[in-house]
Amino acid sequence: MLLGRLQAHFPPSIKRFLFEDNGPTVVEYGVLLSVIIVVCITIIMTFGNQLVGMFTNSSTEIAVIPGS
Repeated sequence: MLLGRLQAHFPPSIKRFLFEDNGPTVVEYGVLLSVIIVVCITIIMTFGNQLVGMFTNSSTEIAVIPGS
């Protein structure tokens, strides 16, 4: 009942955003994207130095292979 009275005072764009299915879907995708970005940054920060060390060791070993 209260929501119906409040809805009458919302501008049309706010009504569409709040009461149609597209608005919440956009918000959900935004939250999901934010979580994925945070996870990627965390993984890079955690394992970044180890990966650099692995690639450095690999390139060093490849450079000293006999016959190359």
